Amino acid sequence: MVYANANYNKYNGMLYGEYIDASATTYLGNLNNQFKFGKGWSGEISGWYRSKGLEGQIIIEPMGAASAAISKQLFKEKANVKLGLRDIFYTQQAKGHINFNRQKRHFIIQETVAS
Repeated sequence: MVYANANYNKYNGMLYGEYIDASATTYLGNLNNQFKFGKGWSGEISGWYRSKGLEGQIIIEPMGAASAAISKQLFKEKANVKLGLRDIFYTQQAKGHINFNRQKRHFIIQETVAS
């Protein structure tokens, strides 16, 4: 399955006493493939990508993620065991910056996994 989307955002007007005029087109793509190997084995590969985009006065850098999993049917298809890896290349990190109203900031949001 393949999914694609394009958005155009435009922001203009007064914000905190300063005029803002910004626009950008953002692209999003998603891919999901499932496979059957026989004897109860199957697998899947998926991934997504979001191009550089604009959220208000914040510029978000490109990001995405790839995932994969393998599974096995057990006990005459009454149970299933699945092992999956998410964000294999560690690319699902929101990064961006803002340069507005004499404020200049950069940020990185990293996902943490609870143990």
